[in-house]
Amino acid sequence: MALIKFILATAVASMVLSLSNGEDTVGKPTIQQSPSFSMIYTGEQVTLTCKVKEQSSDWKFYWYKTSEKSKHLNSDTSKSTYTINSAQVSDSGTYMCRVQKGNSSISPEVNHDLTVKSPPEPKITQTSGWDRVFPGEKVTLKCVILDKPTDWNYVWLLNNNPVAGSGDTLTISSIKQGQGGHYTCQTELQNRPKTQVKSSSFTLTVYAGKPTLLLGQEPAYSVIYTGEQVTLTCKVQEQSSGWKYHWYNITDKSKHLNSDTTKSNYTINAAQPSDDGTYVCRVIRGENDFQHEVNRNLTVKNPPQPKVSLTSGWDTLFTEEEMTVKCEVSDTSGERWKKTWFKDSQQIFSHAHVNMTGNRLSILSAKQSDAGSYTCLTELEKRPKSEATSTTFSLAVHARAHTVLTLETSWTDIMSVDTLTLKCEVQDETYGWNYTWYKDGVFEVSTNEERYSVKATEETFESEYKCRGNRTERPLYSSFSEGFRANKLVLKRKILLAFSGCVVCSIILLIIGCIVLRVTRKPEKKEAVKEDLFISMTNSKTETTSPLQEYLKENGPPVDKGEHNESTASAAMDEIKDAVVDVDVLPAKNTGGFTSFQVEKSAGNGLKSEEHDESAALLKK
Repeated sequence: MALIKFILATAVASMVLSLSNGEDTVGKPTIQQSPSFSMIYTGEQVTLTCKVKEQSSDWKFYWYKTSEKSKHLNSDTSKSTYTINSAQVSDSGTYMCRVQKGNSSISPEVNHDLTVKSPPEPKITQTSGWDRVFPGEKVTLKCVILDKPTDWNYVWLLNNNPVAGSGDTLTISSIKQGQGGHYTCQTELQNRPKTQVKSSSFTLTVYAGKPTLLLGQEPAYSVIYTGEQVTLTCKVQEQSSGWKYHWYNITDKSKHLNSDTTKSNYTINAAQPSDDGTYVCRVIRGENDFQHEVNRNLTVKNPPQPKVSLTSGWDTLFTEEEMTVKCEVSDTSGERWKKTWFKDSQQIFSHAHVNMTGNRLSILSAKQSDAGSYTCLTELEKRPKSEATSTTFSLAVHARAHTVLTLETSWTDIMSVDTLTLKCEVQDETYGWNYTWYKDGVFEVSTNEERYSVKATEETFESEYKCRGNRTERPLYSSFSEGFRANKLVLKRKILLAFSGCVVCSIILLIIGCIVLRVTRKPEKKEAVKEDLFISMTNSKTETTSPLQEYLKENGPPVDKGEHNESTASAAMDEIKDAVVDVDVLPAKNTGGFTSFQVEKSAGNGLKSEEHDESAALLKK
């Protein structure tokens, strides 16, 4: 009760104060919006109404936008409404209304927020299927509005022609080729025709038939060799996406070979002959498992083994003969095979007498070192796994028969005859040899006989002769003999003959001298010695010279053998006589280093006569 009294008192006081100031009081107005949507879309009409409690024709209404208070929006202030006939986004903002009655003061302002936007544009999305499809696939399209009330209406159009849809969703369970084109959806709020908006078009492509599968192989060789890597590729020719790829061997379709079905390729890292066969690529996509498949053959083989065969010559050669072998690969693919030649497992290259061209190996002039086992290795360029080694070709090389050239003219005749006879001998067990003679490296003559005579001239002595054997069967010829020059042999034989002559002459002279000496020397008479002739200062064991020998050695006989000096001989005889000592007849003995020579005494003067004769004979000698 006290509160009511307080309120009434306050109101009376306010009225008294107003009357005392001579002014009227105006209440605060309110603003209403028609239509009362929280959001006005562009093009729609909207009316704002400013209401006051007291009804009077004296009211004046002023509309402002808070962004520009200096100028009111309405021209007729007697109307309480403000209408926007076709709202635009720029009309969004806060609107303000003031009212005034007569000369009373303007009422306090009241605000109202107006929101104007363009209608939301719908967008078509695909919830199943793809924008490029094949007949029979399922397609689902949806019309999406990001900021939407619940009362939107949807219209589906194909190439601007209406098609049946279910609200915001269009579903085609099994599309046909004629259903491809430009799809749009048009949205509109119920009873608000100005909100109608059409989406951007969604293009749906429908191909004429089944997908075209392109199966490939990398590398794209017609034959894959054992150990090589090969990749099978599967590609849908038409532009499309979302496929799953299943690889099968046609012999067993119950199990696919690849684990990752998102990858279109299937790789065999090291192919084996067991991988040879037919492979199937099956593509699958979509909710209804739309699928298609195509086959491809894969050929896997062991590399073909090359074969070495003889094209000319023989597998058993004699030195200097020729031979050619070729390396062949039984391959009909047309591939170019690289050939590498080996001898006894060591690679060989072209050189002076070995030539390699293409698939052929030629030995132009065989040597014994060329004998061995030959193979060729074949390989395709940039395909190391394709290499293979051929069968072995064995080559034997024999030395030619040795030829010896000798001089048959005897050394005793070489200085007297006017021809030299040469002999060519082939040291071989075979027969039927003819002989070819060469002079200073130039062909001279062919003979059936192994002997050949040349004139013993100075030119012949200076020339070098060679020979070799020839025949009609292999080996067709022997080796060349060593070169023969007659001047060297003649010179050697001249020297040997001269030396031999000197030796023979020396021997003959020595023999003649010995004979003369033997004939001219008279042997000494040996007599029994009974009595010492004289004592010799010699030892019988050492055979030292006797006094007589020393005397003869010192004085010697007369130098002139033709003349004898009688007086000299007589003097010598006298000296010998004086030196003789008469001794008793004793046997010869050693006397302490002196030898006693004993002689028999003859009757009368016989000893002296005999000694005289011997001395005279010695002196004559």
